[in-house]
Amino acid sequence: MTPTMKLLFLFGACLLASQATSDLVEKREDLPSVDGVGPDTEVDGIPVKLLSPEELDELLNEDDRVLIPQLDIEASKKLVLSRSSKTGEVRRKRWIGLAFRAGRALFTGARRFRTTFSGARRTTQYVKKGGMNNARRDFNRFNPSNRKPINGRYKGETGTVGNHRVTVRNGSSDGRSTLEIRSPKENGRTNVRKFRYDN
Repeated sequence: MTPTMKLLFLFGACLLASQATSDLVEKREDLPSVDGVGPDTEVDGIPVKLLSPEELDELLNEDDRVLIPQLDIEASKKLVLSRSSKTGEVRRKRWIGLAFRAGRALFTGARRFRTTFSGARRTTQYVKKGGMNNARRDFNRFNPSNRKPINGRYKGETGTVGNHRVTVRNGSSDGRSTLEIRSPKENGRTNVRKFRYDN
């Protein structure tokens, strides 16, 4: 290889590296914010300090993709089991497809914009459209057990879907209607997902 070819090769490699770096910077500006990361912070046993921002973003996306079918199954279980009457006969009902998609419906159109870590709790916030009407509709799709009204500063309702606590309120610290899912993890940690509904 001649010196001129070496110089052109080196120049081309530098240009590609610089383009790749600028692409990463542009992608990072679009990533949701992450706060409260300490030396022991982890997601499902993976230390956050070892992850790039893109890797952490993808890991949080995968964690959501694991939760969605769990919610779909738990929301459906109660409705399917309700087909049995007190006499033990199976009552055929209309197809309950919406219940089988309760988790998917919640995450459809939602955009994750912030994740914070505080001790054993991870809180992830999403934004959706539709205000309190959509928040209430998403809550009702889950058909939670042990439903109880909330009569504090913000009105709403809470209940359980499997081992997840689902709560809907007509307001929150940032003023928007919110649906919250609190999921305990086997290692004593808790994942909290808050869906904020824009009007």
